[in-house]
Amino acid sequence: MHLHILGARPHAIAYLLRSGATRVLVDCGLPAGTMRDRLFAIGLDPLSIDAVVLTHEHGGHVGGLEDHPFRDGIPIVASDRTCHLLRAGTTISRVRWSPASAGLPFAIGDLTFRGWPVAHDAVDPFAWLVEERGSGFSIGITGDLGYASSQLAAMLLGVDCVLVHSNHDEELLRADESTAVPNRLRVANRHGHLSNEQVADLVAQLAIRGRLGGVLLSHLDPRWNTPRRAVGAIESTLAAIARPEIPVHCLRNGETHCLSPAGPSLAP
Repeated sequence: MHLHILGARPHAIAYLLRSGATRVLVDCGLPAGTMRDRLFAIGLDPLSIDAVVLTHEHGGHVGGLEDHPFRDGIPIVASDRTCHLLRAGTTISRVRWSPASAGLPFAIGDLTFRGWPVAHDAVDPFAWLVEERGSGFSIGITGDLGYASSQLAAMLLGVDCVLVHSNHDEELLRADESTAVPNRLRVANRHGHLSNEQVADLVAQLAIRGRLGGVLLSHLDPRWNTPRRAVGAIESTLAAIARPEIPVHCLRNGETHCLSPAGPSLAP
C-alpha cells in the first residue's frame, strides 16, 4: 500500500491510499484546482480516483468537493448523518452519497474500510481503519478528535501503522495570548483536537498492547505545534516503554510513503 500526502495542514487535509489499481482519497480539503494539480504531479488522473472517504464535514476536509475534478457519480463515503448534512446543506454535485455504518466493513477495490465514531465538534465524525486485502496490512486514520476513547483504542490495536492528527502542544497553546480564550478552549476540550501528549498516550497503548509498527503525525497547527515537539513527545514515550524502534514521522505535503508491516518508509 502507498500513502500519498496531498494535504497535511489543518485547513487542507487530503490523503490518497493506493493499492494495486485501487485509489481512494481520505478527506478532500484541497481546492479543486490544487487537488487536480497535485494528483497529476504524482502521475494520477483525477478521473481515476475510485472513491472519497470522509472523516467529517468541516471545510478543511471536504472543501474540495465543490466543483470537484473527479468522475461524475464518484462515491462519497461518510457516516450517515455526515452524508445527510452535506447532501442537504451544500451545493456538492455529480457525486453518489454512500453512507457507512459504524463498525461495519465495506470494500473499495483492494481496500477494506471500517469506520468508528470519534469525539469532535462535527455532526458524526469517523476514524477509519483501512486494511489491504491480500497483504493484511492495516492503517488507522484518526481524523480530528478531542480524545481517544477506549473503544477507539481497542479498534486500533490491530493496526500496523497509525496516522494521528496531533494538533497542538499543550504548553504552546496555553501561552498563545494572540488567540481568543474561547478559541483555545474549543481546541483543547474533549470535542476539539488531540495534543501531542494525548497522542503519546494513545501510541503507548497501541505499542504495548497491539502490533504497532509506525506512527505518522499530521494536522499540526503551526501556531501551537512544531514537528520537533510533536515527534519528541511520541519518541520520548516510546523510549520510556522500551519501544524506541517504532518510527515516528511528521507528514509533509508531496510525500509518498510505502506502507508495510515493517513500518512506513518514504518513497524516493
